Amino acid sequence: MQSSDCDIPAVAQPRGDLGLVTDSTTPCGGWCPPLFRRRPVIRETEGNVSRHFSWHGPSRSSGSSDFRCWLSCLSYHALLRDEAARGNYPTCVPATHRDLMGVDLPIAARESLQALGQDVHNAFNVGAGGYNIDEYCMILDELPSKYTSPAAFLLDYLRSPNEMASSQFKLTAPQKYLDAFSKFQLKAAGTHENITDPSATPKVGDWYHIFIPANNGDVVIIDVHIGEERSSATVQTMTDQEIPGVSDNHPVSGRRQFGIERLAGGAYRFYTRGFDRQTTRLMDLQVSNVAQHQTFRNLMSAMAKNHGGRPERHENSGRKIWGWVRQVPAKVMVSSISVATPTEPSCWPLAPCCCADLGPWLRLKAWQWCRRLNCLSV
Repeated sequence: MQSSDCDIPAVAQPRGDLGLVTDSTTPCGGWCPPLFRRRPVIRETEGNVSRHFSWHGPSRSSGSSDFRCWLSCLSYHALLRDEAARGNYPTCVPATHRDLMGVDLPIAARESLQALGQDVHNAFNVGAGGYNIDEYCMILDELPSKYTSPAAFLLDYLRSPNEMASSQFKLTAPQKYLDAFSKFQLKAAGTHENITDPSATPKVGDWYHIFIPANNGDVVIIDVHIGEERSSATVQTMTDQEIPGVSDNHPVSGRRQFGIERLAGGAYRFYTRGFDRQTTRLMDLQVSNVAQHQTFRNLMSAMAKNHGGRPERHENSGRKIWGWVRQVPAKVMVSSISVATPTEPSCWPLAPCCCADLGPWLRLKAWQWCRRLNCLSV
């Protein structure tokens, strides 16, 4: 797995084709359970602004394929996993995030996990709710003087993210303290030995133990890429040594990339991009998503303050935007897939997952007829 240097976005803003959407019209504003929704709801948070969209179907002019009913007798999640492995990606997933949909592991990462007696989990096989697609960043108009290259800046971050960010606790804004949400400790591949050497180069198989309130989590490095335009490291969530069945998994399942990329004007963008799902139904409560959003906003704010950076964008009110996240249902993702490698015909004429649409359709028709009958009786 290697990150491409050719897909650097001009602006780090919400990207990807969501299809035909309108402002959410559900009485609960998009927060009600799926059973009570007439249409799938896509959540988007950008900076301090949250929006909900009702999804009405895929775009007709995107040139993509709708895989909801004919492709596979597997679930939507398995379908997404298998198509991504073929190089077929949902159009709502930006090019910058598509590598994060992979499930294959390099040998060094497998050996490290085997020695630890642990395993990774991905967003398709282990997860609940919609898929989180996010991006957080800060801009450096020039590198700090102590760093000779963008790669050196990234490697220093990877050795000790919290020390690099140096977030400061303030009584007036405790929610902006990075260490209160996540504290990373780098460990050597296959062991529980902390890596403290300031000149060490983190490599594939090394891993982080992350102190997270109420549910710690671990991630393993699965890719390190040093390029001319972009340098990055990708991690994947893994099982850990916590309480079995309660907190023995990372709160989310998936992959995240940390990196630095050179922009057209000569500045640098330090970023993190993620593709994941909440690991359990309990973790899928929106308070968990809010906490993750706050964590990476805190990270970028602290990094900018300590290294002379700035936000890339501002809200109309002037407030700083450190990142965005979208929560997209699987049904929306499989409805519009860009096909690079044609798929073999399905073993079923209709996928069983299509039956999931039958209940909402019947409920909608019943609601429409009840309304008509009420009108006739007046």
